[in-house]
Amino acid sequence: MSIRTRTRAGYITVISAYSPTLLASDENKEFYQQVNDLLSSIPAGHDMALLGDFNARIGADTDLWTSVIGRFGVGKIDENGQRLLELC
Repeated sequence: MSIRTRTRAGYITVISAYSPTLLASDENKEFYQQVNDLLSSIPAGHDMALLGDFNARIGADTDLWTSVIGRFGVGKIDENGQRLLELC
């Protein structure tokens, strides 16, 4: 689900998403492509908030993903985590 609204500061698009589980690999690939397409449709200069349950484990490789996960990642990455980090 997404909504774009105008505020005093400009436009903002809020996206709420729920990813299929890791076991639904074909559906998951389609999900991340749909989210990517939606993000690509947001005009430059507009703000965006992406919220949801991505059923992903992003791990703790803070050296590789410094601009995405910061220093608070835990555990090991899974396929959904890889997709999410690449999307971000």
